[in-house]
Amino acid sequence: TPTAPIPLTSPAEHLRLVVHHKTTITKLLPLGHGPKISAIPGVRTVCGMRWFGGRLEHSQEQFPSMAVDPDTFPIVFDDFNLTADELGAWHSERTAAVVGIGLAGRIGCSPGDRVVLAATVPPYLKLDFRVVGITHAAAYPNVFLFRLDYLIDSLRANPMMPPEHDDAVNIYWIRTEGAEVLDAVRRAADATFANTSDATMTELEESFVAHFTKMFEDIQLLVRKR
Repeated sequence: TPTAPIPLTSPAEHLRLVVHHKTTITKLLPLGHGPKISAIPGVRTVCGMRWFGGRLEHSQEQFPSMAVDPDTFPIVFDDFNLTADELGAWHSERTAAVVGIGLAGRIGCSPGDRVVLAATVPPYLKLDFRVVGITHAAAYPNVFLFRLDYLIDSLRANPMMPPEHDDAVNIYWIRTEGAEVLDAVRRAADATFANTSDATMTELEESFVAHFTKMFEDIQLLVRKR
């Protein structure tokens, strides 16, 4: 049975915007979009995110596994409330992963554990991670997040896909300077790429999370029907 999206509860969640391709979230955006978004007045910082689509070996369960910019993730998502030790491990270990409290309970992982995920999207990488932190962020209990540089280097080392596929993300998360600039930043972001082949749609976090939750439930339903 589909579950309702978890409502946003922290102040940080009301300062974030989500930028994705205007056509579909599955279409990739080039890494070059990031600096252009960062230059928009009212933007504090930007975090690129890429869907990995991983699952545990010998398991059909899928959960949101995504790679995020290692430097800006702790700023954009400061409501994940990682400790100083967890942040230190995140910055120093390329295979570091942060797991939502709900997912951690389901798969039985704790800080220090090794986890291997096999991707369900081309080029079907299998990556090894070390869990460095468990987040209690209320809106994201089921996420598995890891470093984008680790994923991009792994993609580049695999000759299956072209460079434009490797050097790209699905989403840019924007942390704005304040709620009063949300609409101006949203309009400016989309105007920046309006006349390009990679035009964007920028929306409030709450709207995006609701759409993403529904899309992910549809994917799981299709997988179960196979």
